[in-house]
Amino acid sequence: MTDDVGYPPSIREIADAVALSVSTVVYHLQALERHGVVTHSPHRSRSYQVR
Repeated sequence: MTDDVGYPPSIREIADAVALSVSTVVYHLQALERHGVVTHSPHRSRSYQVR
């Protein structure tokens, strides 16, 4: 999605795309961050990036 519009998707957009709740997406993104797969800047929307 970043390539299409120039910025990463929001958590809500990710949730809509994969048909999950926002809280489920947040849970999985946090797990991916703990494992070093993604990073993000706290308090910034649309800041998740794949390492």
